[in-house]
Amino acid sequence: MILFTSDEKRIMKTALNKILFALFLVLFGAIYEIFSHEVYSYMMIYAFVPCIILAAVYMILVLKKFSLPSKLACDIMDSGVVTISIGLVFGGIIEIYGTTNKLLYVYFACGALFILAAIITYVIGIFANRKIAHA
Repeated sequence: MILFTSDEKRIMKTALNKILFALFLVLFGAIYEIFSHEVYSYMMIYAFVPCIILAAVYMILVLKKFSLPSKLACDIMDSGVVTISIGLVFGGIIEIYGTTNKLLYVYFACGALFILAAIITYVIGIFANRKIAHA
């Protein structure tokens, strides 16, 4: 039996939440496309992928004993991944409807900014922890 610290439990719970959200997106996409008169969108089909990637990254961090991100970094990263996933869902809806919208790229830009901010927060946290450990 693997014993986790409280931070590891928090990260694993977040990873499980991302997997559940990914399953919801798969189900939502499948039901939406059943009623879309056989019109399909790759954006809708693969909207779950960012959540699965984030869950895998979290699990690798815990299982390989890497430095864990802070709650702030996790929350910012989750916001970025959910923003991108919702952007993919809306993009799929727009594609299935048969139109385009330039504002759709705002989801991807905001999601990328959130992810960049989370990475910066994670790296700052690693350096802060090293300074405390060496003091």
